[in-house]
Amino acid sequence: MNKYVKIILWVFVVLLIIFSLLCGYLYNEFDVDMDPRISNNTIEFKQLNEIIYIRTKLWGISGNHSEILLSNALIKNVHNEYMVDKQYTYKDCSEIYYQKKGLDSLIIYVDHISNIPKNMETQIIISQIKLENAKEIQDYSKNYGSYGLTKISVYSSN
Repeated sequence: MNKYVKIILWVFVVLLIIFSLLCGYLYNEFDVDMDPRISNNTIEFKQLNEIIYIRTKLWGISGNHSEILLSNALIKNVHNEYMVDKQYTYKDCSEIYYQKKGLDSLIIYVDHISNIPKNMETQIIISQIKLENAKEIQDYSKNYGSYGLTKISVYSSN
């Protein structure tokens, strides 16, 4: 083998080792966390002695998967397991807005409607209002407080 080819190969190997060590250092330095971000919230209806449990979850390499679950029991689902007969399930939903009305009503504003769970036994009347388009969604995102609503988001620990 030519002397110059050997030198070039050695330089390439040394640069490859340095690059690998640098990548390993940077990966550990920035501590990339791939665990899902989960937040649990509750809405209490004291007069009915009932609680609505809400779980938000955000996961994926770029955080592009999300879900919001509502139930009248503690939410213990494992990853991508949905109990649609006992929970309101909002897949790929990042925010909902809600308002308690009276003693027994909960109004949820959301960009897509969940199926109504058939076996969710509660005295609370849950109504869903669909936000129809991007303009309406932006309006609620900016002004939910002035509308008397509370926001639940997968991006914040509420």
